[in-house]
Amino acid sequence: MRYFFNHSLPWTEEIARFLFIWQVWIGVAYAARKGKHIRVDVLRDLAGVKGKYIFDLIFLICSIAFFSYLAYQSYSVVLAIKNMNQLSPANQIPMWIPYLAVFVGCVIGTLRFVQQLILKTIEMFRPAAAAKEVTE
Repeated sequence: MRYFFNHSLPWTEEIARFLFIWQVWIGVAYAARKGKHIRVDVLRDLAGVKGKYIFDLIFLICSIAFFSYLAYQSYSVVLAIKNMNQLSPANQIPMWIPYLAVFVGCVIGTLRFVQQLILKTIEMFRPAAAAKEVTE
């Protein structure tokens, strides 16, 4: 638009930014589901089978605590911004909607980490023979 018509659309940049924010925070939950979050595996790789489970459980518990706390804090920020009735400059979208992405992503991410914790716990206490049958 800028090169052909010598005019740009101001609302596109703002929508792109808001969509990117939502994409990143929904990606938190997706990465939690797939087990693709960044973590340091040096000590985990040196540990045995039980040690790996313990390191995984510590990682999951810390992740649950962190994302729960972040969800709690972001909820209060969303409420504060909603009470201000602030609108975005170009599209007049209520500003609490982009900020809501942090809360939604952290809640869904927390639920996914809890799901991973339950699955890891079940896997840890499953007898080796039963685990072999499931994989075959």
